[in-house]
Amino acid sequence: MKSYIPFFTVLLMISASCSDTEPPNIVIIYTDDLGWSDLGCYGNAYHDTPHIDNLAQEGLRFTSAYAPAPICSASRASIMTGKSPARLQFEFVATNRRIKDKPLLPPKRTLELPLKEITLGEIAQNAGYTTAFFGKWHIAKHNGGYLKWSDTHGPFQQGFAVGSDHYGSHPYDKRNKPMVRLSPGEFPSDSLVERSIQFLRDQENKKQPFLMVFSSYYVHTPVAPNNDWLVKKYRDKMPAATENEVLYAAFVQTMDHYTGQVLQALDDYGFRENTVVIFTSDNGGHPGYTANKPLRGNKWNLYEGGIREPFIIRWPGQVEGGKSIDDVVIQWDILPTLCEILGQPVPGDVDGVSLLPSVKYQKNLTDREFVYWHFPYYHPPKSYEGTKPCSAIREGDYKLLYFYEDQRLELYNLAQDIKESVDLSRQLPGLTDRLKTKLFEELSAVDARFAEPNPNFNATPNKDETSR
Repeated sequence: MKSYIPFFTVLLMISASCSDTEPPNIVIIYTDDLGWSDLGCYGNAYHDTPHIDNLAQEGLRFTSAYAPAPICSASRASIMTGKSPARLQFEFVATNRRIKDKPLLPPKRTLELPLKEITLGEIAQNAGYTTAFFGKWHIAKHNGGYLKWSDTHGPFQQGFAVGSDHYGSHPYDKRNKPMVRLSPGEFPSDSLVERSIQFLRDQENKKQPFLMVFSSYYVHTPVAPNNDWLVKKYRDKMPAATENEVLYAAFVQTMDHYTGQVLQALDDYGFRENTVVIFTSDNGGHPGYTANKPLRGNKWNLYEGGIREPFIIRWPGQVEGGKSIDDVVIQWDILPTLCEILGQPVPGDVDGVSLLPSVKYQKNLTDREFVYWHFPYYHPPKSYEGTKPCSAIREGDYKLLYFYEDQRLELYNLAQDIKESVDLSRQLPGLTDRLKTKLFEELSAVDARFAEPNPNFNATPNKDETSR
């Protein structure tokens, strides 16, 4: 997919930034499994997220922003490189399990982001930035413990000089699961947050700009908030909710609190006015804990609930706060945007485009024809809808999904039907065929991998299956 910023727009942006004497710091706050509608600033009436809501008031809120994939590793590889998961051939999580009992045989999973790929960290280092990464990496095999960084393909090998994979207060560390009794308004301390704040403190008197990625483990399962007053608060506030929904609401506010601590540290050490803050998440919400309404779908599928995400940019002096924009953006746009801010060349074969025109003028100025997704894998159904190999494309207001098992097509007008409830594929066959052609032309252009017919699949269920 080739997209370019108009030359006159580039000139406007250069002239507008010539007076800037100091390169801005960059802080990316990347959460885990946070749904588009989980925040107060995105319409949630039950979750209290005051710090992120305030960030949106001070920045620009995108309402049609997307993750590159409906699952974490693929999105994380994409945000690091500016390339689509299809182009990277990194479309699923970095584990070597392969489902073999389905009609289609998915590609072998990619386990590590190749070191030849140019990352955000390497670009920032080339621009003279100090680089730091805190939290979940997950674009390489686990190194012993779950999510522990690889010694050969971790952040330290791909452009980041400082960092930690410590779990902090997340219940990935089993010691964090017992309930803690705290006074209302207090939260358990989080060592990962503390380490990121220490990094900011260390930069206070240095003249070198920095890039810091704070990659939170929240709000990924296990959803086990250990703060007694907070859980009670949501049991009282949401009497009709399930216990999972109550726990999730407490988890979301916990994530907001730690996000607020990182943002406060930027103020405390004098970085607020010269720091670009980007907030977003890797994929949609887990259906066992959040409904993702009004969107259809969830983590693991390509309906809007699986891929549409909160996306906020705060840049004092450059972005007028309190505005929103419906420009279609996707997280692989972050790398070319930062390249332009840092004055670095954009690596070849990048799928993203710079968001600076939209960011600076709060208008839909991104020169893009379409965005697309490719997920050639299964995710088994449990108490929620499963996922079969599929791809999708959005052009303007229309979104097409293609399902490989039965070659089924679904077409939706997202401006009129954000719930994806009315399939228009039969009503608009010409548009449906054109978008399908465009989707497969792009997949072919990036050398995408596909699920292939499984020669060992037995379509006849056995007796045990038929008796269930």
